[in-house]
Amino acid sequence: MQDIALSLIQPYLMPGDALPGNRTILWIVDENIIQLPSILASSSLQVMTNRYDLFQEAKHKKIKAEFNDFDFSVFDKHDFDLIVYRVSKERPVVHHIINQSFHYLKKDGQLVLFGHNQEGIKTHIKNAEKRYAQKASIKLDNQFRTAILRKEDQGGQTLDDKSYTSLRDMQDNNGCIFQTKPGLFGWNKFDAGSKFLANNLETLLGYSSLSNGTVLDLGCGYGYLSVIANALGDFHITATDNNAAAILACKQNFQTHNLNGQVLANDCGMEIKQQFDGIICNPPFHTGFNTSEALTEKFIKQIHRLLKKQSFAFLVCNQFLRIEDKASALFSKIELTHRNKSFKLLRLQK
Repeated sequence: MQDIALSLIQPYLMPGDALPGNRTILWIVDENIIQLPSILASSSLQVMTNRYDLFQEAKHKKIKAEFNDFDFSVFDKHDFDLIVYRVSKERPVVHHIINQSFHYLKKDGQLVLFGHNQEGIKTHIKNAEKRYAQKASIKLDNQFRTAILRKEDQGGQTLDDKSYTSLRDMQDNNGCIFQTKPGLFGWNKFDAGSKFLANNLETLLGYSSLSNGTVLDLGCGYGYLSVIANALGDFHITATDNNAAAILACKQNFQTHNLNGQVLANDCGMEIKQQFDGIICNPPFHTGFNTSEALTEKFIKQIHRLLKKQSFAFLVCNQFLRIEDKASALFSKIELTHRNKSFKLLRLQK
């Protein structure tokens, strides 16, 4: 579905039949876009992405880009003739972007929405029509829909985005409060896999005689595992994630819980040179709406690179993921330490 979506989007990003003249364009990019075409470099095109890897790729390809949590305030209002967006996986994100697009389009500017029928695009189009107070022009291409809405003087009702830009409290069973927000994985709940790892982390650290030193929380989200680990030893913790919303929330949790360490925006630790005494990780296996074995394999390779020799990494993953197969060529010891009906915990030794 990725290649079809990009082929539909691309004509709106450069001058041609779909985009006559030299108009200012904002392309909203999240994890549903895997790669940016290099031919898009243009003075009229601006990319805004919440994905650090895509931000780095845009810079490399000389495409103007902003990396943030879809913070439109970096632009001037009424700045764009065209805003192009393939809908995100999470509804509050979609609502936030539709709401903001209305303020940042010029009069008679256009919002172009894309999505697959299985991604809820029909509902998103109906909601965009409410916000723009008009019917969308819709094009069909197999299971994909393209909707075009024009900004007029008066819009309609603002969509509920769950106060997208605001951090909010979430309390666990032990009374520990975490800051979280829409736009990051599991923002309104404690992820069951991460909880399973957290509940057994003290035992895992004891098995491995790890009570101090440097720890990497790879794919940290809002920093749940970092906060749990901080209470179990004298660690310097580095937390890193590819998602801008995760970085915002995790930095706040480091500050609130007075963690000794740092939070870095990074693509799977690719830019980190340091090696660590321990790594904790709940590796992702989805890219946008799709399952990605390549993403899981990427995390395994990076864990091996970032771990000191004779040190341990602690992973939680779904039962169906064959991480052991992917890790067997890299690690000297792979131990299944705990499992339940849904998840398993692995201890990997380099």
